[in-house]
Amino acid sequence: MPNTAFDTLHRAFLPFVYDKEPVARSFEIALLMRGHILVEDYPGIGKTTASKAFARLLGFSFARIQWTSDTLPQDILGGEIYDLASRAFRVRCGPIFQEVVLVDEVNRMHPKTQSAFLQSMEERSVSIAGVDYVLPEHHLIIATQNPVEHGGTFALPEAQKDRFSCLVSIGYPSNERQKSILSDVSGSSPESSLASLEQAIDRETLTKMQSEVRSIAMKDRVLSGLLRFVSWTREEDSFAYGLSPRAIASFALAMRANALLSGRDFVIPEDGRDLVIPFLAHRLMARAGGPIDAVGHAMLSTRYAEFLW
Repeated sequence: MPNTAFDTLHRAFLPFVYDKEPVARSFEIALLMRGHILVEDYPGIGKTTASKAFARLLGFSFARIQWTSDTLPQDILGGEIYDLASRAFRVRCGPIFQEVVLVDEVNRMHPKTQSAFLQSMEERSVSIAGVDYVLPEHHLIIATQNPVEHGGTFALPEAQKDRFSCLVSIGYPSNERQKSILSDVSGSSPESSLASLEQAIDRETLTKMQSEVRSIAMKDRVLSGLLRFVSWTREEDSFAYGLSPRAIASFALAMRANALLSGRDFVIPEDGRDLVIPFLAHRLMARAGGPIDAVGHAMLSTRYAEFLW
């Protein structure tokens, strides 16, 4: 039976992603993997509100940084400052040291600044003045970008995109949900609804579940199917390159997390069926350049089903 530890979190978070189960599930799986999330969507969809809601429901500290082309690495990491009182330099920690860091419009940062995230996302530490500082035990970066406005932006390098466990799009609300939003005569803003949110899962339970993810069994049949699927991506002419060892290891961990949320201690092919696009597609590039399109997405899903079933 499904794992009930996340039920309260799931139910409370759903309204902030317009009751879209796959989107909420992707956030939760990335959290259990100790991964990071890239949200690509149009302006006004509610990316920031959803990120704030997720942090509040987890009881995590939160920092939001609105990026511009002149943002510097030290604006993220912090740095040494001179303390007149003590007549000595001391380290000022930047917003990267919070537990949930919302990187708003990440593609508006200069590549030099974008690269400041590489160490924190991979090693969960940052270097300031030659000294390594460990980030919080629970550390989640949620980055957003606009898929249609490219003026004054810098596309994320493939190595940077690969650091994100998943790329999700919330999308527009259904007509029924849009009607309920328009019918709200209370005048309540998204910020006011956030203020009433309470922590939905305790840290001890979350930490335990994060540890359990890696112990979820994956039988040889599933492993063999995954290996055939990976080999196909590396040989497919439509892709500039195939899935890397890190990409497929991350996907296997996502399948394990999905199995845990479903109340199982072993992985079945269905655990990866709905994760192929959000957890793998952003790690591939079309032969002609740029991200793979809807045709590429369909190929990925179809081939996954063929190799795993």
